[in-house]
Formats: sequence, structure tokens, C-alpha cells
Amino acid sequence: MSTRSAARLSEPVAGRPSLGYIPALDGMRAVGVSLVFVHHMLTPLHFGGGLGVDIFFVLSGYLITGILLKELTASGGINLPRFYIRRAIRLYPALLVALLLVLIPGLLLSPSVGKFLAENAFALTYTTPLVLEIADGASVAWRHTWTLGIEEMFYLAWPAVLLLLLRGRRPNAIAAWAVALVGTLLLLCLVAIESVGFEYGNLLLRSGGLLLGSALAIALASHPSWKISETWAWVGLASVGLGVALETVASMTGPAVVAACLGAVAMTAHFATGRSFASALFSTKPLAYLGRVSYELYLWHYPVLVLLSWAFAATFIEVAWIAAPLSILLATLTHRLLAPLIDRWKGIPDNMVRLRASR
Repeated sequence: MSTRSAARLSEPVAGRPSLGYIPALDGMRAVGVSLVFVHHMLTPLHFGGGLGVDIFFVLSGYLITGILLKELTASGGINLPRFYIRRAIRLYPALLVALLLVLIPGLLLSPSVGKFLAENAFALTYTTPLVLEIADGASVAWRHTWTLGIEEMFYLAWPAVLLLLLRGRRPNAIAAWAVALVGTLLLLCLVAIESVGFEYGNLLLRSGGLLLGSALAIALASHPSWKISETWAWVGLASVGLGVALETVASMTGPAVVAACLGAVAMTAHFATGRSFASALFSTKPLAYLGRVSYELYLWHYPVLVLLSWAFAATFIEVAWIAAPLSILLATLTHRLLAPLIDRWKGIPDNMVRLRASR
């Protein structure tokens, strides 16, 4: 669930399209977090906005792979310690702030203190998705951090996999197709197990969206002259809408996830390679700003809903009128507090590399 700092990948690299900041991708984040936000605020009513996380997965795969490809192209390798430190600097501060501020009211309101402390530990260590696969009821206030856990597993494994896949060569179409195939197979497995009523592995299989985003980054890097038509952006948006409809009306999670992922890939492909009315629409200031605070809003909105539901013995939809503005306020304040610090801290791994090189 990264924000503008992750979207601002780099200046153009020789032989490759620009990986500079693309405001329309922040607009896509705004759509993704809005879907998830509304999905949770309306609970127990059923709305398929949970597919917003799949938009984030596609974007994360595309952006992170773009960062890695830029370094690989420029230096012939990837500095793994620097990459991991930069990811921690980007993700951990907001998570730690939210965990600390929710801790005391959570201990006071939670029906099970032991369970609440355990799920805090799972969120802190990004192990929530693994725990949920074993015991679905093992998390409440921080249940939504399953998405962060899946992304963190991807961040840990993908740089090494990418190095092995490319083996020092430039990005190529074969590598892109291979990654896309694996991502597609994961999503098809999601559809298959749902069709037979077997739910184990659903969360982990949704990581297929990360691989589809990664495949797109490799494909665009290997074909720097590609210009993806605006039509793809509108078709992609319609596909996301279809996915939301399938999930809302028929609870067809597997096909809905596939539709959302493919739609997000199509939208990202156009926004990364062209400028149009669609990209201008998704680059408007309100959408771009919401995209920049999307990570903080994602972190805050769910525990706020849970705490208020505990406090008033009410459902999410009954406390949403308080939770919605409070979550937005907390997200905005957290972003404004931490963004300058994170921008300053981002230079730490680079300074470490320079210091080591000078010795």
C-alpha cells in the first residue's frame, strides 16, 4: 500500500520509458482505498469493495519491479540491504504509530486482551495472512493487515527471484510472459478452489495481482516505445466495476478478483505510457491527494471501526458516521507528521552504501 514516494520511481533511463512520478497512479490508489473503505464501513451489508486491495497489489508489483529494474539496468545488480531498509522506512513508521495509539483503547475495550495482543504481534511482524489461513478468527482489529503481510512476503522474495529470472540481462518479453503466467495461474487457482467450496489459500493466492503488475513493469521496460491506448484505461475501469458487481451481487470472489486485477493492469499500462483525458481525470488533486494518504487511511479505518463497535456494542455500519471522518482525520495527521521524516530517512541507506564504498 505505498504512496507517492513509491510512485516517484526515477528519472528516465536510457533505452527505457520514464519511471517518474505518475499522478494518475495515485488516482488509482484513491479508487482502491475508497472501495475498501466503503466495503468495511457498510458491514454487515455486502459490498464488493474488498477488491480494492487487488488494485493495490497490481500497483505495488508494477512500482516495486520498476524500482528494481531501474537499479538493475543502471548498476547491473540490486543492493538487497538497501532495498529492504528503504521498504522498512516507508512502511513501518505509520504502522508503528497506529499500533501504539490503538493499543491502550484496544486493551480497555477488547473482549479478549490476550487475543488482541496476539493480533498486534501478527500485524507488527506481517504474519497476519499466515495466521488467518490457519485460524480465520485469529484477528479482529488488525485483520486487514493480511494485505500488508502478503506484500511484505513479496518484497522479501521478489528481488532475488527477479535477479535469477533476468540473470543480468535486460528485461525481456519472455520474462514478462513467464511472470504473467505464474500470476494468472495463482488467480485461476483461486477461482478453482472457490468453485469446489474449498477456501484454504484464498488470501495467499491473491498475490497473483502482484505478479501481474510485475510482469507489466518488465514488459514495458523491454518495449520502451509502447504507447497503450486510452481505451485500455476505460476497459480496465469497466473490468474493475464488473468485479465489484460480481462480488456484490453473486459473491463470486474468484472471478471478481481476476476481473479487478486485469482491469488494474490495463489502467496502469495506459497511465504509465500515455497521457489522455482518463489520465487527467485520475490525476485531479483530490484523487491524487487521497492516493497519497491511502496507506495511512488503510491502516487506520479498520481498527477505528472495531474500537467504536466494541465501545458502543454496535455493527460497523452503525458507527460508520463517526469512524469515517475520524479515520480520514487520523490518516491525514499521520501522513503530515511522518512524510517529512520519511523523506529525510530515505537517504539513510544511500549514505550507508556511500560510507561503505569509501572505506
